[in-house]
Amino acid sequence: MTSVRFLIVGVFVLVSVSALILYNTGSKSVGSTSKHSTSSNVSGGSHPNASHQPVTLGVYAGPANPSGVAEFGTLIGQKPQYAEEFLDDTSWQSIENPAWFISQWKDSGYSMVWGVPMLPSNPPTGTAPGDVSLAMGASGAYDQYFINLAKVFVAGGQGSSIIRLGWEFNVTGAWYPWVATGQPANFVAYWRQIVTSMRSVPGADFKFDWNPANGDTTSPALANYYPGDTFVDLVGLDVYDVAYTRYPGSAKEFSDLETEPYGLDWFASFAAKHGKVMTLPEWGLGWGTSNNGGVLTAFNKPLCGGDDATFVDDMMGWISTHQVVAPIFWDYGQSVIGNGSNPKTQAALAAWDDHSQAPVGQVPASGV
Repeated sequence: MTSVRFLIVGVFVLVSVSALILYNTGSKSVGSTSKHSTSSNVSGGSHPNASHQPVTLGVYAGPANPSGVAEFGTLIGQKPQYAEEFLDDTSWQSIENPAWFISQWKDSGYSMVWGVPMLPSNPPTGTAPGDVSLAMGASGAYDQYFINLAKVFVAGGQGSSIIRLGWEFNVTGAWYPWVATGQPANFVAYWRQIVTSMRSVPGADFKFDWNPANGDTTSPALANYYPGDTFVDLVGLDVYDVAYTRYPGSAKEFSDLETEPYGLDWFASFAAKHGKVMTLPEWGLGWGTSNNGGVLTAFNKPLCGGDDATFVDDMMGWISTHQVVAPIFWDYGQSVIGNGSNPKTQAALAAWDDHSQAPVGQVPASGV
């Protein structure tokens, strides 16, 4: 399952801000699978379970929208620690020089998560589409673009950001030119080229996030696409309240998200095996038709729980009992809160506000 997002075209958006602050979210082990009890009637105002660790959210609120991030914080009663943006993937030039995007977030006070494309969506003039490829990247042909990008990030104060490189690479049929199905060796080799190139720039202290989408996305053996612990700092998973053909109801849907192939249980186990801290670079409400959290069937159609406080409470509970850095709520499109949209979701998010930031300045157990 993957998200529906805008296509970034032309001069779009991105981000800047102070150096990334990672924190230790508590003493629970990365591989813990304890689960928060669900409630579909969260009204907000008090922490649902005081024994759980504080949850400090991040948010994606649309392109170049620091005011939207601030508004999200006002709505849930907690200032987000992280904001997320995506580089413009139109061309190599837009990928290697995001200075305008960085300027939009200058002095915003958020730690940044950057979605960094591995390939441009439009090949250079005179270049056949097949000539811009993971295989070419694996050969080192594109290293200079990423050296240039790292220099711009460092110059703009973004040298310690989370780099969400080639996100959702495992989603067959997605529009991303870096979708790697059937090319594990090329993907791994190219990832290593990019990381090595960006780390070579003086002042670089990026945290590289290996980030598939959750569920069985027809890319078998995800471990074959893992670039290796030396080249990965964090591991991420994108999770939405959406199913295709049959939505089993809110509580069962979250259970499925935990236990499905490449679901949350697999994610926690994989992170623990590799000694990596987890991220949730995208999580939020689903899209398509809903039955207000009830069971719904429609062949080969996206189905969801709608304004689903049960899903939100389950996700926040899972985050609070695992060592998760940068849990980014997708406050955009069908998942947006505020202005009368999804009031149950807003209340469920606000109910987890303990009116304090998670401890900052602490280094996660993996040494990130």
